[in-house]
Amino acid sequence: MTKVENLSEMFQICEKKKMSSDSLLLSDILGVPQATAWSRYKRGNAAAVKIMYKIVTEREELVEKIKKEVESENKSKE
Repeated sequence: MTKVENLSEMFQICEKKKMSSDSLLLSDILGVPQATAWSRYKRGNAAAVKIMYKIVTEREELVEKIKKEVESENKSKE
């Protein structure tokens, strides 16, 4: 994924790709209740948006990495 530095772009990407579990991670990272973390993110709090962006992009990268590993394992079993 292309590196994005604009907060507005980060927010738009997160809005398209976020999953419900991402708000739980955001809450845990910020050390606040889930509703508080979500409110900060939705208000455009810079720290919350940057963290959510990192959660979303890192999750996507992790999923792709694991998919490739599973494919590789499945091919080697054939």
